[in-house]
Amino acid sequence: MTTENNPSNQRPEGITGRQPTPEEVARHDGYVRGRTDENYVQGSLRNQERAVAQAQANDSAASGVILGLCIALLAAGAGVAAYFLLGDRTDVDPVVVPQIERETTVERETTVIERESPAPTIERPEVNAPDVNIQVPEVDTTNEVPTASPEDASSEDVEEVAEPAAD
Repeated sequence: MTTENNPSNQRPEGITGRQPTPEEVARHDGYVRGRTDENYVQGSLRNQERAVAQAQANDSAASGVILGLCIALLAAGAGVAAYFLLGDRTDVDPVVVPQIERETTVERETTVIERESPAPTIERPEVNAPDVNIQVPEVDTTNEVPTASPEDASSEDVEEVAEPAAD
């Protein structure tokens, strides 16, 4: 018996064997691919079923809360109606309220006596204002613009002066 030392025929376990045929490879690959696809489809279906079950649970809880509130309102309404319609109010003692006596007011005539008295006169001393001499310099009120020769002024130095409006 001859042993070949061909590393391509060795399996990871160290056992050597023959090369698989293309049909065997195709069958193995198809089996693995089929299992992977089936697991993906089953997982997707499980996720969809979980989402549907969660939505149904949420809808059921909301419906239960609304139904409970409606039943509670009906019961409260029936209780209030029974209290007011069937209540026995004949044996209730009346409450005594004390009467407040109002004072009678008598209108009295009042007479106003006017007396005229002379107003006191107050004499004020005369105060002399000090004589202050204030001198204000005269201001030239003509709006004449001094003219400059063209050599002295450039175009940037000339400012336009607006004429005042005549009243």
